[in-house]
Amino acid sequence: MFKKLQGVDLVPVYDHAKARLYRLDADKLNNHYYIVTSATTRHLLNSPEVVGFENYDRMCNPTKTVLDFFNKKGLITSANILTILRGGLNYPLEECCYRAGISVNDMSFLSCERVFDGELISGLDIKYKKLSIIDGGTLIIGDIIATGDTLVKCLKYIVKEYRTAGARLRNIVFFTIGSMTSPFQYQSASDGGKCSHDEGKDVVLLIVESYQQTEEEQECLDEEELS
Repeated sequence: MFKKLQGVDLVPVYDHAKARLYRLDADKLNNHYYIVTSATTRHLLNSPEVVGFENYDRMCNPTKTVLDFFNKKGLITSANILTILRGGLNYPLEECCYRAGISVNDMSFLSCERVFDGELISGLDIKYKKLSIIDGGTLIIGDIIATGDTLVKCLKYIVKEYRTAGARLRNIVFFTIGSMTSPFQYQSASDGGKCSHDEGKDVVLLIVESYQQTEEEQECLDEEELS
C-alpha cells in the first residue's frame, strides 16, 4: 500500500492501549482516510482459520477505538448503521457504538447483488431493503471492498433515496479491513456515488490493517504494544 500511495504521509492521531489510529495526509485525497491497527486484527489477518464469532470479537478493539476518537471530536454523536447484506454482518458496529457511547438511531439493511450484462456489471438487484432516512445523521457502513463496483452502485442508491426524501447526510463513515488499494477504490466509489464534498457531507474511510504483516513483524509490533 505504501508503494502505491507515494507522497502520502501517515500521521499518528490517536494512540490507545488496544489500538493505534493514523491519518493518511495528502492533497490528492478528496475524502478523509484513516488506518487503525491492533494486535487482535494483525492476528486476524495472519490467521485465515479465524472465522465466526472470533473474527467478530477481534474487530471490536480497533472499531471501538476509532468510534471513541470520533465521538470525542464531535464527528459522530448518533448514527444509522447500514449493513450491506453480503459481508457486513461481520463488523461489530452496533456493539462498538454502544461501548463508545454513540446512540444508534436505527439499523438499515440493503441487499446488493450484482446484475451482469455479459461480463459487465449493469446495475444492482435489490431484493431486500430497509433503509431509514435520518436527516442530518451519520451513516456507518462496514464491508469489504474488492473492485469497488458494487460499492459505487450502493452509494448511488443511498444518495438517491436521501435526495428523494429531501434529507441530507451529515457524514458517511465506512469501515473495511485488510485492503492494500482501498483508498483508490473508495475514492472512485464515493466520487461515482457523488458522496464526496456533496451537500456538505464528509466521507471517511477507516481501513483496519492496510496489509498483511509477516509473523516476525507481527511479533515485534505486539511486543511493542505490551512493553
